[in-house]
Amino acid sequence: MAMAQQQRIDSIDILRGLAIMGILLVNGPQLNGSAYKDGTDFAFQSTVMDFWYSKLVFIFAVGNFYPIFACLFGLSVAIFLADKPKFLAPRLHLRRMSLLLMIGIAHAVLVWWGDILVVYSILGTGLVLLNNRTEKEILKTLAVLVIAALVLSVAIFFIHDNQAALFDAKVLRIYQSGDFWTVSKQRAADFMGVYIPGVLFPLDAYRVYSFSLYFLQLGICFVFGFWIYRSNTLKLIFNNYILSRNIVLATGAISFILSLSSTLLPELDSALLVANGCFRALFYASFIFYLCHFYTIKKLLYPFSCVGRMSLSNYLFHNICLSLIFYGYGLGLYGTIGPFQQIPILVALMAASLLLSSLWFKYYNFGPIEWLWRAGTYGYFSKLSKNIDHQAA
Repeated sequence: MAMAQQQRIDSIDILRGLAIMGILLVNGPQLNGSAYKDGTDFAFQSTVMDFWYSKLVFIFAVGNFYPIFACLFGLSVAIFLADKPKFLAPRLHLRRMSLLLMIGIAHAVLVWWGDILVVYSILGTGLVLLNNRTEKEILKTLAVLVIAALVLSVAIFFIHDNQAALFDAKVLRIYQSGDFWTVSKQRAADFMGVYIPGVLFPLDAYRVYSFSLYFLQLGICFVFGFWIYRSNTLKLIFNNYILSRNIVLATGAISFILSLSSTLLPELDSALLVANGCFRALFYASFIFYLCHFYTIKKLLYPFSCVGRMSLSNYLFHNICLSLIFYGYGLGLYGTIGPFQQIPILVALMAASLLLSSLWFKYYNFGPIEWLWRAGTYGYFSKLSKNIDHQAA
């Protein structure tokens, strides 16, 4: 039983590690750009390869990997709360989310304006309300969120007054040649603009609805991940090979139909945006879990589990490295290379994550940021180093 439980944890960590790599494919070009693009395209495309590579990343990665990570976040909150006394769980969860909020604010101002940790911490705080709910009540909450998202999606379909903010050349100069504090000031302004309607972009109905839809999508993923754990559905997927395969086929078929509909009927793209991302994320996740039924494949994927076990550390590591490569206080390559030319950089970061994460867990029990986060949550430092016998046999 303990072995089966460990196998499930390893599979979840593999998925989390692969999701972090997928998120890196998106964050790289977005970090080498400003918030004015608003996720609609990558900046500084100067070649045909830049154009087609950006199209591929938007089809297969943008909006597809963060729902996976959001579902896993909801699942991890459910696991965290499950083994805590009811009187203590809310307090520890609030402390945990507060610490994540502080990490996120520091990351947004000092590293990258596109931080997601602040949103995770704020929305994730509400998950404690589900802790004493039954599976049916959690499912009802999920249904309400889905219906609200569908209503907003339909509303967006009928709105055509979306106006993008104009790119400010001054922003380019700041990111390209500004010192650390000047860049940080600009990052803080861009972060506020990305997450608060009317700060950076014109305040219109489209903008308000799209912002609300984005937060609703994250909420859906959080609650879905929470329900997956509480309902033992995840256990069934791992234990039932046939069920796992059927979920892959079903989510793959739905994802294909939604993608085809968006391609053939571009006017439906906005209305189907959330459903498209969620079902493709479900397809990716279920496919990885399906592959983990095969011992040889799972063994090949195992290094990604180390990346997943310290996903927060790797997320910050990737973005810190990219900020030092692109911004003026580092190498100052901001705006000088297109998305396609970034591939060697991103591949090198992926390889570094795989190598460093595997080496780290040979000697330590937790990732460095995860260890500090855990210490702040519980009020004491857990044992970091593993007991390794260095004596000769």
